Amino acid sequence: MIATVLGLIAELPPGAVDSHEHIWIDPVNGADPARTFILNDKGGIVRDLDLFSRAGGAAVIDCQPPHAGRNLER
Repeated sequence: MIATVLGLIAELPPGAVDSHEHIWIDPVNGADPARTFILNDKGGIVRDLDLFSRAGGAAVIDCQPPHAGRNLER
């Protein structure tokens, strides 16, 4: 089974898989905002994922490490 943000699935639908992405990055406590990546524009992220899907994308694997802005709720 594959764990997804929408629940468990048995297999991926046909299409391209982006196997290394950083979809959402929150500000990190104690980090200098001028020297870190912050990626939390929900509207922009949703638009990009929608474009990827419409272009034949089947899945995106988020590779943001713990304690580096990863937000599993987003």
